[in-house]
Amino acid sequence: MIAFTISDYSYVRDMLHEIFQMMDETVGFSSKHFFLVAIDQKSVELACQHGYPVVMWKAYEGNLKDAVANTKIIVSYELVMRGFDFFFTEMDVWWIRSPKENLVEFQKRHDDEEHDEKHLYLSGHQNNPHAPNIGVYAVKADKYTEEYFKIVIDFLKQKPETHDQWIMAEVYRLFQHTYDNQEYKLGGTFKPDGPPETPSVQNPFKAKYFSPHEVVADERPMPTHATLAIHTLNSTPLQMPHGKKMVAKELGVYHGFRSNPSSQEVGPNAAGYYERSGQYRKYIMLD
Repeated sequence: MIAFTISDYSYVRDMLHEIFQMMDETVGFSSKHFFLVAIDQKSVELACQHGYPVVMWKAYEGNLKDAVANTKIIVSYELVMRGFDFFFTEMDVWWIRSPKENLVEFQKRHDDEEHDEKHLYLSGHQNNPHAPNIGVYAVKADKYTEEYFKIVIDFLKQKPETHDQWIMAEVYRLFQHTYDNQEYKLGGTFKPDGPPETPSVQNPFKAKYFSPHEVVADERPMPTHATLAIHTLNSTPLQMPHGKKMVAKELGVYHGFRSNPSSQEVGPNAAGYYERSGQYRKYIMLD
């Protein structure tokens, strides 16, 4: 299994080292198995400058959220088509413990004929556990997930104004109902012009879910002893990358990068938010 994230320069400019360090030391994917998908030239150049594995993926023109959403789904489909099992995590997901044990169990259950329906591993929301949160998911590359992502891409093209999370959730609900031999008609806020025609699913399945207390996704997250990661879902005025970083710092999950782990340097030149001390440490009102 490999892993990837997607970003533009708004995250990468001060989180490039952090994301690779976190994935290596906490999550358990070294740079041999984890890569950055960059959607702008500045991010590619910065990653290359520091020797990190990066893929340049030219995103659709338009706003950042749409660019990341479209790229995330297209890259997922391309990996599945090439037979790669993968783990995806967004840049605003801060891991405090490794999900490796969960991912190994997911792969084993997929290989076990008795539990062969587990092809997709989703996370939910802390206040709505069964509503998929597409900031974290793992995928087995097979005919089931190939069909799933193909339908999602088709719907994104047909309904470009629809939130990617809604499309992925609705398509999954269609697969789940088909698996249970229940009729399902697509609904909800598809834009423009309402829901697309409901397709016939040939390879239905049920997904596996992280506990909402393992991957904590909420505007007001409540971590527990079971928490593996916190996904900061902020509203105005903190919904942009800088605001999400501020919240992550105050939650104590964004510690920053220390370029030399043996260094004891403190002061204005010390790397990392929590490596700073005294007058150099920042707080939320001054960040």
